[in-house]
Amino acid sequence: MPLVHSEELAAHALLHAERVSFASELAALQDVDTSRAFLENQVKSEKEHRAMLDIFARYPHRNAALGRESTAQEIKFLEEGGATFGVGQEK
Repeated sequence: MPLVHSEELAAHALLHAERVSFASELAALQDVDTSRAFLENQVKSEKEHRAMLDIFARYPHRNAALGRESTAQEIKFLEEGGATFGVGQEK
């Protein structure tokens, strides 16, 4: 969880490597459907988080809480319903 929430790309690279390793381990096991489903959900979430970092190099929904100035592109993204991952935004 801490890796997916990091704004550091190196943390996301480590997370990806760990998930590839975990998927490889699961492939050799039987009766682990729940674990496979969990992993698929986590991969989807990481891709969503990473896509935001690829665009903005940070999570725009954190700007207010961290006292950061939002760019026009970030404001537009949030106003148009961009992902906040459950973090409420003041209007």
